[in-house]
Amino acid sequence: MNEYKVPEGKKIRIAISGKSGCGNTTVSTLLAKKIGIKLINYTFRQLAEEEGLTLSEIIEKAKNDDSFDIKIDTKQVDMAMQDSCVLSSRLAIWMLKEADLKVYLYANEEQRANRIFNREGGDIEQIKTFTAMRDQEDTNRYERIYKINNNNYDFVDLFIDTGPYNPDEIVEIIIKKLVEKNLLWRNKMVNYSGKAFFCGDDSFTKSDIIGTRFVIAKTLCDDAATNAEGSNLLGFIFSNCSQEKKAELYAKGFLGIDLDKKNAEDMFRIFKDKDTDCSVIINEDGISKVKLISGSLSKSYPFKLNDLDKKLIENPSWRGNK
Repeated sequence: MNEYKVPEGKKIRIAISGKSGCGNTTVSTLLAKKIGIKLINYTFRQLAEEEGLTLSEIIEKAKNDDSFDIKIDTKQVDMAMQDSCVLSSRLAIWMLKEADLKVYLYANEEQRANRIFNREGGDIEQIKTFTAMRDQEDTNRYERIYKINNNNYDFVDLFIDTGPYNPDEIVEIIIKKLVEKNLLWRNKMVNYSGKAFFCGDDSFTKSDIIGTRFVIAKTLCDDAATNAEGSNLLGFIFSNCSQEKKAELYAKGFLGIDLDKKNAEDMFRIFKDKDTDCSVIINEDGISKVKLISGSLSKSYPFKLNDLDKKLIENPSWRGNK
């Protein structure tokens, strides 16, 4: 399971640009992998294969024919619009207008030259000269083809001076921004365990649940939250509970797990009269379950989190996180 996930029902597109030696490819690859979305990496190499040319042939043709640059840039945007992705290219932040987050990576001349030297070797002064020449050629080409000034990036959502950071640290900066903008959620897994109390007659008192962590009931009694206040109880497991009742539990700091009615009945049939341990395992990727254990007998029951419960477990002050 990835540590992060895109909110259900949403697609996010992240555009990352920067000049050579700023770490675009490395950062974009790490970011896409860490958050579990696609990396768009369509280059002259892929275009050459589609055109039936060698890489050297298409690069030579592109020197005098802007249509090859346009094909690559258009293809990248088309691919990016299909699903959640990271698009990394010199022009990504300008071309992908629909990007949810636009990031510009900056490094000074010395830093860029040293990175290219460490990656490719060579003479550091020649690298500086070549890099400056390439920068100017790129600027002229982008202005000619698209009327884009690639030295104007003050519109981005996130500007990162990469000098003080390594690639992993840069990825964390981008992720922090994505989380702040609610474009990315952190996957959480929690596992709460303790004794279970079976509420067979739809009522209980505080003394009934001493030493237990979960009350299991076929339906929830009206005064359940009041009776549980001040106890060590973490939550209730039941079926067919109204949103209003779950909101009441949430307000009082309890987790409410709404099971399918058949599963609730099965719990009672198998475990009601037994000394039972209960584990509640919550994954935000949807694989959540209640596991009951009594001696050698063990059985698990799946469930889905209520939105209120998600907010509850994300709150660091909730008793379950202490």
